[in-house]
Amino acid sequence: MKQKSTLTLSFVLVALSMLYSRQASAQTMGDYRSVVSGNWSDNTIWERYDGTTWQPATLIQIPSATDGRITIQNGTTVTVDAPESANAVFVEAGGFLQLLATDGSMMPLTISDGVGAVAGFPEDLVVNGSILLRGFRQILGLAGATAKINGTMTWIAGFLGINTEVSSTGVLTFTTDDFPKNLEANLNNNGVVNWASSINDHQGDIQFNNATFTNNGTLNEQFQSNNKLFNNGGTNSFVNAGVLNKTTAFTLSNTSINFSNTGTINGNGTLDVTGAPIDVSSGLLGGGNNTGSSINTLNIAGPGLWNPPFGGPTVMMFINGTGAVAGTNYDVVHINDPFDVNLNSTTLQITDLGESDPISTTYTPLTTAGTFSGNIVGPTGASVFGPPVTNSNTVTFQKVILPLNWGEFNALASNNTVQLTWTTLQEQNTSYFSIEYSTDGKTFSSIGTVGAAGNSSTVLHYHFAHSSPLLNGNNYYRLREFDLDGKSFYSSTRAVRFANGNLVKVLVGPNPTHDVLQLSVQEADIIAVLTDISGKGLRTWKLNPGTTQVSLSSLPVGMYQLVIYQKQQRIETQQIFKN
Repeated sequence: MKQKSTLTLSFVLVALSMLYSRQASAQTMGDYRSVVSGNWSDNTIWERYDGTTWQPATLIQIPSATDGRITIQNGTTVTVDAPESANAVFVEAGGFLQLLATDGSMMPLTISDGVGAVAGFPEDLVVNGSILLRGFRQILGLAGATAKINGTMTWIAGFLGINTEVSSTGVLTFTTDDFPKNLEANLNNNGVVNWASSINDHQGDIQFNNATFTNNGTLNEQFQSNNKLFNNGGTNSFVNAGVLNKTTAFTLSNTSINFSNTGTINGNGTLDVTGAPIDVSSGLLGGGNNTGSSINTLNIAGPGLWNPPFGGPTVMMFINGTGAVAGTNYDVVHINDPFDVNLNSTTLQITDLGESDPISTTYTPLTTAGTFSGNIVGPTGASVFGPPVTNSNTVTFQKVILPLNWGEFNALASNNTVQLTWTTLQEQNTSYFSIEYSTDGKTFSSIGTVGAAGNSSTVLHYHFAHSSPLLNGNNYYRLREFDLDGKSFYSSTRAVRFANGNLVKVLVGPNPTHDVLQLSVQEADIIAVLTDISGKGLRTWKLNPGTTQVSLSSLPVGMYQLVIYQKQQRIETQQIFKN
């Protein structure tokens, strides 16, 4: 009976799969598909569905808006260089649609809002392959028509007049042949947009005409000259709800485009929004690339920054290396306006990757050409720094002495006992350490105490043994240091796992992770190799017993594999998700 049920289920799944396949590829009379590369107006490149079979198109048959779905098939390139129209266009993966104007005239490819779209894609123009827009070529969408880029789009110049979405898998590249790009419909990016330009100022501009450009994904500025968002008429706006990476020293300016930032603006050079106030009240601003691997100065020009009632943004600052040189060892945001800037509700967020500057080192992460008023909140993210000091045109803060500076903290198993060892780099008025334990990583309780030195400026070593860990599950440990005045500070958390009494040699977390992966290693001769889903090696780490943190910030979102080796033998593979 069980075998029969299994066979029946398999049959049903196969039948459903075949049915879906037929629906997804179902044809209607008047559909076209490209069979070889060539010009849209050349009937010999097309086949037409007559209701029963595919037939070569006749001399008077080329795709138009009165027909059904038009498919640019894998391995074919279709060129449009004269006015054409279509009801629904689907560019398969491996297919290529290029729109070229050879005589300098505006010759639109007009997309209707009609029937014939591919199953699962309600849009009227779907690009799973590639599309090129060049010269004075224009894509015009009639009322209600939409486009979706799941593959790649290259926009060199011309008019985009159809509401377009770049999906999470899509990539849109702005390049230039010394003509601007004209945006005459809404553009919504959920993937990646790379905005490149030539060496000539403003010939890579984006000209808006009653359009909104919303960035929910990543927008990478890759200029070779100064460029702008240009108001060409109507009501226009640019909304950054994702990440805007300014990667060059050139200026990205704005001409009367409503500009708002609820996402992150990183990078280098100048963002000039003099043409319209910028609302950054709920967003993030920072020099560098928000990972600390690139330290820069981001200049902001334009009125209205930070002023009430909007409140202030979070200013991100990375410190990397030694020297405290603005724009070289730490990020700086500079406001070019000679006006008053209200810092109330502004937060300073610090990440110290260098940790080597001496006590009393002074940093100036925020400057203005005008005058600061109000008080900035922070710094957050690091307790080794004192409160920020607001002067007339600078915000500064210093590295200070804390009651305790943590050193290393490790949890290593030995004969069903977990040995905790930790060091302190300096102590001031410390009283004792409480060792806290948990089996779920959420609810902790004290399992013992160790006395602290009180005052020290040298490295001190401490130890505690937990003799009754859980031998079939996770064991979490953290330290809580108490001062003589009753204040307390927590260490980071360490984990040890046993499975049926056997020690798990490598613990990985958090998973999913956004940026940093923590590897808790219990034995020697461990090598961890991170690969993509196909098995291609991306990172390799030789690990010693203890805890190692590794950065995944430069890798795209997705699924990876972490392969663990010991003494050249593969012992485990874990799937890692980066969000």
